[in-house]
Amino acid sequence: MNKVGIIAGREYFSRVKKPQFLLITLGAPILFGLFFVVVAFIFSMTGTEQKKILISDPSNILNERFEAGSNLTAEFRTGTRSQLVEWKQAEGFDGILIVPQVDSPSVSSVNLRYLSDQRLNIDMDQSISSYFNRRMREWKITRLGVDEELLASLNTRVRISSSTDLAATDLDDDEVGEGSSIAPYVAGGIGLVIAMLIYFMVFINGTMIMRSVMEEKVNRIVEIMISTVRPFDLMMGKLLGVGAVGVTQILIWMIFMPAIYFAVIAIFGSSMNMEAAAGMGGEAPEVDSSVIAGIVKELASYNWLLISISFIFYYVGGFFLYSSLFGALGAMMGDDLGENNSLSLVVTIPIILAIYIGIVAVQSPNSSLVVWSSMFPLFSPIVMPCRLAFDPPLWQVFVSFALLIAFTLFVVWFAGKIYRVGILMYGKKADVKELIKWLRTK
Repeated sequence: MNKVGIIAGREYFSRVKKPQFLLITLGAPILFGLFFVVVAFIFSMTGTEQKKILISDPSNILNERFEAGSNLTAEFRTGTRSQLVEWKQAEGFDGILIVPQVDSPSVSSVNLRYLSDQRLNIDMDQSISSYFNRRMREWKITRLGVDEELLASLNTRVRISSSTDLAATDLDDDEVGEGSSIAPYVAGGIGLVIAMLIYFMVFINGTMIMRSVMEEKVNRIVEIMISTVRPFDLMMGKLLGVGAVGVTQILIWMIFMPAIYFAVIAIFGSSMNMEAAAGMGGEAPEVDSSVIAGIVKELASYNWLLISISFIFYYVGGFFLYSSLFGALGAMMGDDLGENNSLSLVVTIPIILAIYIGIVAVQSPNSSLVVWSSMFPLFSPIVMPCRLAFDPPLWQVFVSFALLIAFTLFVVWFAGKIYRVGILMYGKKADVKELIKWLRTK
């Protein structure tokens, strides 16, 4: 264990002391803030293109009122198509919207026609279509003489209050609580967020391990260490050292990123939100306090101790598992860049598959595919966290734990054998026969 600590310390401090580490670690939150500002600015420009259109509405469905957006103004005229075109060209209208004659409220579809020198963009198409759909519904209600309040009373809000408290069978609807109706969505959100965090952390740190090994194939200093250290200790020390670098970066980002995020919101957020709302012709949506209270109540009902412990365990297990595989690949790689990219797909594909299965797990956490994938070591670090908020059977969680530990230890041993021999191979491709020879090396 002393050798493992020495190797881990060397890996950690050799990277932390590099200027690149400080540049990436401190620069990433700043880039994140700038990225947020640029994205917010881009979206604030959406829908700011002003258009003035001419509308022909012979059935008077719109009742000479057009409020599809603040960037759209309209004038109503009645005339033939040639007359509308003449008015457009003479008075500088951007387009002509022709509403067909509608005689019966039983019509099932209406085809609007838009004439312009330029094609209709997506924002205008959606704004005009949705606005006309609402006005058409009002026109039909008026023509049919239907009481709008009576029509609204036909709509019924249906909620499913989900609870895992089987003992409390005498609870009525009021005591179940508003938050329980959003339980599946909150659980799915928790699982997906945890899975994505593990995915990014494992993938980034794993590729860091692979780059580190590839660098060491050029740096001959490690050849001295290889002659005196067991493969398992060598790989374990490297994993601990590089993993500690990743944890250090994450802790720094957890401090700086929220600070920069709230600073950007305080300086730019309100003004950009107002610009975006004005551009889209609407106001910022109001957040229902009862919904927030329901989400908070639902979040408080989860076993966060189990979720937190499981998150740490699956992150550590997934990191050691995939980082070992990335390290073995780094030792196998040669000078051919195309071949190196092909080899990296061997490890990348299982991670991507795990993400897709995790998305399925959020929708159907107890399906056969999800249950078995959550216990399969290559998928479990990402899939099982997606199921944790849905209260899977504890035996499945324990089996997933045990299989992940056993498989990770095997992969670390396997990667250490490959690393010890492969790090000394220069200019020689590693095929299957060569790998078998490496594994037999004592």
